[in-house]
Order: sequence, then structure tokens, then C-alpha cells
Amino acid sequence: IALLDRVIAAKGGLDALRGIKTIVAKQTLLNPDSDSKAQAQTTNYIQYPDHFRIETPDMTQGYDGAQAWLKDPRGVVRDGGAPMARDARASMRRDVVSLLLAAKDGTLTPRLLPDVKDPEGHVTHTLELSATDLNPVVFYVEPTTALISKQSFIADAPGRPLVEEQFSDY
Repeated sequence: IALLDRVIAAKGGLDALRGIKTIVAKQTLLNPDSDSKAQAQTTNYIQYPDHFRIETPDMTQGYDGAQAWLKDPRGVVRDGGAPMARDARASMRRDVVSLLLAAKDGTLTPRLLPDVKDPEGHVTHTLELSATDLNPVVFYVEPTTALISKQSFIADAPGRPLVEEQFSDY
């Protein structure tokens, strides 16, 4: 699919993506269901292919490719258990770099979807990536830059909420 190739090129190309070893990402998490529109600042440290640490003001959590763990504000570390490890593994598979490489390698199926127009009239291209063992992930791609502005997926959580992650500050 040409759009997949354009997105990969906008990220620096296939060789550059394959060469990424670590990423540090700062993000603001918003809970739209909260009355106070609560925000939390996090720093994510990703080491490819399957390690990460997420630091928030109240907690640190991590995944070493097999086991997930949590560290509370007092510094007490505990095992996150099998459900947290499963969620961490799925989270790593939904990472943009991992998704793009898997789609290019043929382990995910890319499918071009119709363009989407937001309420302000801004149009984005949409690209779905799916596999039998991963809920579809949809990329919203800026037509002029081919950068991903947002991704969405249905979470494997109670109520199966729609999760939207917006990207900026490239």
C-alpha cells in the first residue's frame, strides 16, 4: 500500500526505523470521562523490541519482555502479574515503530480506509493495521506530511473502550 510506504518514508525510512534502539517520549494523558478532565504527565522509555518503563508522578511501571512490574511512591516494587504482562505485550505491539515494521514485514495486514473529515473540516487519510491476534489499529495520516497525527484501537479492557492517541511535536 502506497500510504504505508509514505508513512515509513516520513518517519525517516525503513532502515532508520529498523535502526531505532530506544525512544524517550513525554506525554500528557487526559481522561475525557473525568469530571475534572484530569491530566497526568508521563515519560515513556522504550527499548526495542520489547522493554519499556513509564514514569508518572505517582508510580513507575515497566516490562522486560516477559514480566511486568510496578513501583509505588514509597519505592516498593511488586510483580504486575500475568494480566499486566499481557497488556504490556499488546502495548508494545501497538507502538507506532513496531506496527510499521510489522506491516512492512507482512506480519500485520495493512488496509486503506476512506479519508476522515473532523468537525473542523480537516481531512486525514486512514490506514488500518490488523492481525488475527491484535485488534485493528487505525492510523490517521496527514495528507501533506504523511506523519501520523493519531492512532485509535479498541482496548482489551472491561467495556472495550476506544483508545485514541494523538501525536504532535514531531
